Amino acid sequence: MKKSFIFGAALMLMGALSFQSCSQEDNAGSPVTDPVTADINAGADLVTLLEKYSVDGVLVLPAGANITIDKTVELATPVYIVGDKDKPALITAKAGFMTNSTLSFENVDVDATSLEEPFIQLAVQNGTDPINLDLIAFKNSTISGLKYQFIYANKQPYLVDCINIQKSVIGIDGSKKKTTFDFNGGGNVSFLGIDESTIYSVPTVANNGGFFSSQSGKEVTDLGGTTQTFAISNSTLYNIANGKTVNTLRKNSQAYQKFAVKNSVIVNCGKSGQFLKGLNAGQAGKDTNWEVEGNCFNWGGEVIAEQKIGSADDNIKNSIDKVVEFADAEKGNFTQQQTSAGDPRWIANAQ
Repeated sequence: MKKSFIFGAALMLMGALSFQSCSQEDNAGSPVTDPVTADINAGADLVTLLEKYSVDGVLVLPAGANITIDKTVELATPVYIVGDKDKPALITAKAGFMTNSTLSFENVDVDATSLEEPFIQLAVQNGTDPINLDLIAFKNSTISGLKYQFIYANKQPYLVDCINIQKSVIGIDGSKKKTTFDFNGGGNVSFLGIDESTIYSVPTVANNGGFFSSQSGKEVTDLGGTTQTFAISNSTLYNIANGKTVNTLRKNSQAYQKFAVKNSVIVNCGKSGQFLKGLNAGQAGKDTNWEVEGNCFNWGGEVIAEQKIGSADDNIKNSIDKVVEFADAEKGNFTQQQTSAGDPRWIANAQ
């Protein structure tokens, strides 16, 4: 597929760049500061770094880089921002990103406590023709204090092929009650995947923001897509869409829609006992394709034994009959010992 080729090529390039940056010969005398680090130390902004140092859209940041975004980063071509795996780059976001193309983050920690706009906005377009965007990815990364949308495409006719959240943490300040992935009134997404990741909202506020919205927008098939999949695997979700419908969809219960929730811990998300149905916009559509197994669903300190998703014969039982006790959810620490499901980073001597 097109997006797989682009992403694969980018990964190969990132590997080559990383090798080059580590292969300099040792020199006697004072240590040499590489140009990227020198510019960061001199206060260069992310736009300048992208212009000077990205190669085919790939910007490799030095270990422990510390960058502040003071104004919205406007992008019109694919961009891959890659930090160091052992010492991720810290991005203090006082403004976010606006793009109409692929945008990928890997090995970065984003401080969004001062961000008063969405983290990623899809750029305003003239006209109503569908716009295809291959990939938005967030891998091995964290964002904390996010008050507004993680992705926002309000009234814009984008079809995003793939949103991929992998081995990452999205920490939300739920006080603004914003939807995390918000395509309201315009576009949609073909695949939204959460894998080995955590998405949480604190403080615990009832009716905080939803998970996903394409309400009042266009159906996937109207934008040139053929399928729609929401996949949550080996992940921990806490207090997302607390007390409300998880997703608001342009259309629900469609044969082309698939909901896969596997080996995950879902606590205080959606309406009590209705997280799964909430993924389907609160409806128990019989045509929808469900794959649900190995999960632990809790709400209000109690186990949710089963959830209705279709006819009376379609109830899905909770695979793990345990109440999960997190170390300190209000501070973003979801370490637990009750189950081996959920984001692997939090599993400690699970029974």
